[in-house]
Amino acid sequence: SRDGWGEPGSEDVPEQYWLQVQHYLYVSGRDFADLAVMFLSDPKPEVTIYTMKPATEYPELVGELNEWWARHVIEGVEPSPYSTSEAAERWRQSRQGSRVDATPAVLESIRQLAAVRSQLKALEQEEEHLKLAVQLHMQDGEQLMDGDSVLATWKSSSSSRVDLGELRKRYPEQAAECTVASVSRRFLLKGQK
Repeated sequence: SRDGWGEPGSEDVPEQYWLQVQHYLYVSGRDFADLAVMFLSDPKPEVTIYTMKPATEYPELVGELNEWWARHVIEGVEPSPYSTSEAAERWRQSRQGSRVDATPAVLESIRQLAAVRSQLKALEQEEEHLKLAVQLHMQDGEQLMDGDSVLATWKSSSSSRVDLGELRKRYPEQAAECTVASVSRRFLLKGQK
């Protein structure tokens, strides 16, 4: 997942990788390090390079790096997930019927998350309203222009998909053989409108 990763060539990488590279820079005495990352989430794998220089505050980081090394390398404790996709990957399966008590910090996160979702909903409604105004103007046109500048496009596209219901009806055995079960988790806020 690209969550937590910045623009290619930047030093904007998740903290756990940044700390590791800073350690390598410190012990090797190098001026820079390139970190190659392969993202597999795209239809085609893509390698992105991040370039990092030694942190000026490295001497203050030594204690934090030593703690990180002891905990995650020597003791073998996985670092905390840095994105929701990584959390979903780590805890793919829930323990049926299990409950977890919220801490004050988590209660505040829930409150803020509900507020953000409310704002997003209002913004999505406004986006839909504005998009409709533009589409009413474009009608069946493909490009909206301002002189020589293309402001928006609204083109027809076709796609094909497999009708799973029909496939299961006509070829139940083959459909069953090709069906793969998967487990996923849905995160829902309760009591929010």
